[in-house]
Amino acid sequence: MSPFRKTLNVVAISAIAAVAVGCKAQPTQTAAAEVDMSLPRAAAGSDFSEGYEKTELGWAVGAKDAPVTVIEYGSFTCGGCGAFYQQVEPRLAEEFVDTGLVRFEFRSYIRNQADMLATQIAECTGEKKFKGIKNLFFSSQYEWLNSSNPMDYVAVMARKAGVNGAQFRKCTSDTALRNEIAEESQQANAAWASAEGVFSTPTIIVNDAKVEGGFSYENVSGAIERALRSS
Repeated sequence: MSPFRKTLNVVAISAIAAVAVGCKAQPTQTAAAEVDMSLPRAAAGSDFSEGYEKTELGWAVGAKDAPVTVIEYGSFTCGGCGAFYQQVEPRLAEEFVDTGLVRFEFRSYIRNQADMLATQIAECTGEKKFKGIKNLFFSSQYEWLNSSNPMDYVAVMARKAGVNGAQFRKCTSDTALRNEIAEESQQANAAWASAEGVFSTPTIIVNDAKVEGGFSYENVSGAIERALRSS
């Protein structure tokens, strides 16, 4: 068994009482995935808002002229990011995105090979399929990371999102795309790592300021409200 498969099969299941624990990461390195089985799971096919648009570094939803921009650097293999997707994003959408106050952008941060493969699929297949792919990766996180072959499971989920075999092979064999994705994670690490050099996912940026103190709804919405008052 490869070191990568051993890493992904060792899934840390912790009893997290609130959405407050992220995943430490270094870009392009393999890291253990954390999945909290006590958290509710998103319903199949659900997402917090329609209308994703491809940006230079990620995928955005919400009014382009919204007074506040929220960026999430998230990892598809991070349990904290899965919890943020399921517990926090829907509330942020209802309160801020759908009301035109916030434009929300998701940027994939690469922690391991499964993150890279998932991001390649999302990047290569375009914004129309991003909603389904994002939902599949986060809502089936436990099954994905505990499968006998997580890399093969990515292909299964891609097919569920409408990606055919030819598209899958094209996306995953694109070396230039892979290098670009890795470089974007390196840039994120350089810009937003802690003073100790640690980058945790999810990292939330509100109007170019990193949200400190955790990524609970109360903490993130508080940062948004302060940005709205000063805009």
